[in-house]
Amino acid sequence: MTDNTERYVWYPDAKQVFIPIKVMISDNTVTATDLNGKKLSISIDQAKKLDTVLFPIDKFIKVNDLIDINNYSDAAVLYTLRSRYNNGDIYTNIADILLAINPYEQREELYNEEVMNRIRSYLDHSKAGINVDKFQTLLPHPYLIAQQSFNDLYNKNTSQSIVI
Repeated sequence: MTDNTERYVWYPDAKQVFIPIKVMISDNTVTATDLNGKKLSISIDQAKKLDTVLFPIDKFIKVNDLIDINNYSDAAVLYTLRSRYNNGDIYTNIADILLAINPYEQREELYNEEVMNRIRSYLDHSKAGINVDKFQTLLPHPYLIAQQSFNDLYNKNTSQSIVI
């Protein structure tokens, strides 16, 4: 990191493991602030060693599939999962894998016939060749995994396995 540059970096945090902070080095001094504007005290050497956040901070909560993160690191994955969870999104895809973080509460709005019908409709449109944007239409969900597996078993006669 050169002088007079501002960037976001992943900063180790005792409570959240990693947090994104904004760092500016100018005239051998470091200005570091978290996303809430709280000033942090870090050395120039420490600031120069921190990994840069390459993905826009506000986009992490919108990522449905961790494959879409262009800066794949422990910090990016943990921050994305925590941001999604705090937003009420307990499911996140990693390609064909569904990751669930248990909220330890009933989530009735996630498991109903409307959700099942939306997933079934999406898959029917996709199968018919109609262009459907998965990430804008559906959020990651176990119903989607189950329906995709059933469709592949029935239509392609291919063995399926789901590990829980």
